[in-house]
Amino acid sequence: MITSRTQSRRGARSFGGYCALLLALACGDGSAGLDSLVELSDEPAGANCAAGGQRIDVGADVDGDGMLSAEEVTSTSYVCDGDGTAAAPTLVEVGVEPPGENCEAGGQRIDVGVDESGDGVLDDDEIDSTSYVCEGGVATPSLVVTSDEPAGENCAEGGQRVDVGVDESGDGVLDEDEIDSTSYVCNGSSPAAALVATSDEPAGMNCPSGGQRVDVGIDASGDGVLDAEEVDSTAYVCNGNDSLIAIGEEMPGANCEFGGQRIDVGVDDDGDGTLDPEEIDDTAYLCDEGGTARFLFLANWAASNTDFDRYDILADSWSAAAALPVTSRGQLASTGETVLMLGTDNNVYEYDVDADAWSMAFAGPTPAPTSFSFVRYLDGKLYVCDAQSTTLHVYDGAWSTVTLPNTCSIAGGTDPAANEVYVKRYNQRGFMVIDATTDTLAREVNDATSIGENTSSASAYAGDFYVRATTGNVIRMDGTTGATTDTGVDPTGSYAAFYTDHDAGSIYLHSQSGFVRYDVAAGTSTPLTTGPTQSTLGTIALTY
Repeated sequence: MITSRTQSRRGARSFGGYCALLLALACGDGSAGLDSLVELSDEPAGANCAAGGQRIDVGADVDGDGMLSAEEVTSTSYVCDGDGTAAAPTLVEVGVEPPGENCEAGGQRIDVGVDESGDGVLDDDEIDSTSYVCEGGVATPSLVVTSDEPAGENCAEGGQRVDVGVDESGDGVLDEDEIDSTSYVCNGSSPAAALVATSDEPAGMNCPSGGQRVDVGIDASGDGVLDAEEVDSTAYVCNGNDSLIAIGEEMPGANCEFGGQRIDVGVDDDGDGTLDPEEIDDTAYLCDEGGTARFLFLANWAASNTDFDRYDILADSWSAAAALPVTSRGQLASTGETVLMLGTDNNVYEYDVDADAWSMAFAGPTPAPTSFSFVRYLDGKLYVCDAQSTTLHVYDGAWSTVTLPNTCSIAGGTDPAANEVYVKRYNQRGFMVIDATTDTLAREVNDATSIGENTSSASAYAGDFYVRATTGNVIRMDGTTGATTDTGVDPTGSYAAFYTDHDAGSIYLHSQSGFVRYDVAAGTSTPLTTGPTQSTLGTIALTY
């Protein structure tokens, strides 16, 4: 859940939101006793963020009450939630900039880029833009210059180039050798283009020593002019800037459930170039939570196969991962961060994505399953059912059981929003639904349509159940009434394995000869690079 102090970093984010955040936090005049404040709040879906997101207000605490009141807000920007497409996280790294060409009296260097390699580190070749927050002194004016960027390497469909720098020569022109950072605001796939408009900002509340105002928005009218009602975010590049930003990793805990980044803002009162604890005026958190999946894993639960392959969703490419420690008894499951596998030795193994290594997590249920099994994870619990059995085993630190009204198959899924587990009936399209809060049967939906058992072709999403026969289209079933709808989506090939990315609203389908991502809301599918052949017994899982 996104709170007023957190924001997901794993979904797609608007370029304007990140650019405005960086510029706004870099503003300030370095005046002693005037604290800089940052306030984050939820932004509902609307003109500023089509899918909702967060509003970021920045300003100086003029009245000294520790609160950022409306009249103290000097800039507002938005970090918008994405549209469900896979995206690599954006990283920000701040380091000390020694005195020199970029900062006459030293300061801080701010690098921003996309973590294409997925290793959590912003490598040199991943840096998209660099800017500097310099120590105070003579208020040399900062300049912002925008120009058209043709379609090409920087912007596939064209856009605008934004150059920022200090007018060292004092001639009012941003010369080539005065440019400190360059970034791009690119046009999207829709006809509406992104525009940037800059104007002089007089000395006042927004910039005590003057500076430039930067407006960013979408040219909805298509007239090539950014009208007032089209402005999505505004930031200020101020003269005489000596505010500091310190960004560091925030471990999982009270501030960020899944970890993230801590952003400290303040004025360098002692002039040593470091934001000391007593100089911090405000703190905000950029938290990891939700978003689209990063990797998909494919295994075979045939008795003689321990192959385990990793699919990089961003790169649309496959590679071999560490082999299963033993052959698998059934479906792969995912905690979101790790992959779980029930082995034929009746031990549950856990795969560490970063280490590319398996380890034994805990012993399996008693009695041990003797056939291929349903295996799913939800909210800290692992659910296992031996095919053709009516006993569902539940692990929550210790094993317990739930008696089912009908025999289970190997296929099914979970619905985290409703906290429910779906178990397909053996050799039938009907299913049973378990309330994962109480671990009791919530309901059963009867449908005797035959569905073969050499497949894990089933999943759940948003109160519906999705199934497929050996071949053909995916069928949507109402999770309560069982009413069916043909989705028209066919991954081709036989025996497709299913896995739902609940945050993105999509289902991955991997068969013997086809691999697609099904966008549930749009009702469309996107072909992906097919992985290694896993005979009839493929199973997949996602990690974030």
